[in-house]
Amino acid sequence: MPQAVKTIAKEIGANEYTICGNGTLIYDLQKEEIIYDAFMEKDKVLNIIKICEENSIYYNIYTEEEVLTKALSYNTLFYDKENSKKPIEKRTNINIVQDIYHYIEQKENISILKMTICDSNKAIFERIIQKLKRISKIDILEIEHMSKKLIKDGSQEIPIQYYYTEISKKNTNKWTAIQYLLRKTRNTRK
Repeated sequence: MPQAVKTIAKEIGANEYTICGNGTLIYDLQKEEIIYDAFMEKDKVLNIIKICEENSIYYNIYTEEEVLTKALSYNTLFYDKENSKKPIEKRTNINIVQDIYHYIEQKENISILKMTICDSNKAIFERIIQKLKRISKIDILEIEHMSKKLIKDGSQEIPIQYYYTEISKKNTNKWTAIQYLLRKTRNTRK
């Protein structure tokens, strides 16, 4: 479990459970263990990477410990700039990897929460979404708007705008995780 999540939980007074990765996992803060997970299948992730690479689409991968990316752009550029304002324990761990496909393929035990795909061109973005929808056992978050963020660089504010979506294992979401947690806590308290 990333230290940043533990730090945030402590700051807000959460001392029992935290739901991470849009419902991909539930972490028991008292026992310091994962009690539920719905990680993406490695073969699905490799297939998505291949499609993105073949179509020159920017993507990144969220694991339990880090965000994997080939370059700082779009959302990871924003996270990197935000990191410079935070203490180390609250930073998003961004790992720049030139060959993500090979990196994932070689990792024996990698827990992938989700993937994010970004592009500034709406037509290209929509085309890649259609290709990804052909992959079974994944969910693609339907987002119909452009993300707009401002990055401060000295006295300048630099706007970044892009279309994005998140991809996760089929039927993985916060509501499913909450339902699991409700069932678990009801059974524990009986």
